[in-house]
Amino acid sequence: MKDLIKEKRKSEYFTGLLFTGAGLLFIIIGIIIVCKLYYSDNIVYTKGTIKDIIYDTDNNQYKTYISYEVNGERYQSILNFSSAKFYEGKTINIGYDKNNVQEIWPKFSDLSGLIMILFLTVGIGGIGSTVGLYTIVSMRRKNDHKKQKGEYDV
Repeated sequence: MKDLIKEKRKSEYFTGLLFTGAGLLFIIIGIIIVCKLYYSDNIVYTKGTIKDIIYDTDNNQYKTYISYEVNGERYQSILNFSSAKFYEGKTINIGYDKNNVQEIWPKFSDLSGLIMILFLTVGIGGIGSTVGLYTIVSMRRKNDHKKQKGEYDV
């Protein structure tokens, strides 16, 4: 019976560590994404014009075709992002990698993009970490309480 209890406690502890680790990983990913999008030296911002918006049934997402100019040369790339505010002919702010001008993404002109990224990564990561730490702490408190009562040895 003691072995079964020990295994259950190990399983709870592992689950707590797993949630905490996954949560911290989400937080780190969020910080990396925000830094890459907003603080990279390789990002150059320009204006692009929406040429077409097509729904890709294979990938279940919208693809926005953007035309833009870099150093006098015209480029057209696919932006794997769409918004209800997008329409053909609209001019939007985009960022491109100066080492690969075909790689583009939207420039979030307000804080909505930053908030979305932070909410999805840091928010979910924070919840996961909190659940994991709560599991570990509550398990330890329960074990300490049982030790004081002399119910089992750990």
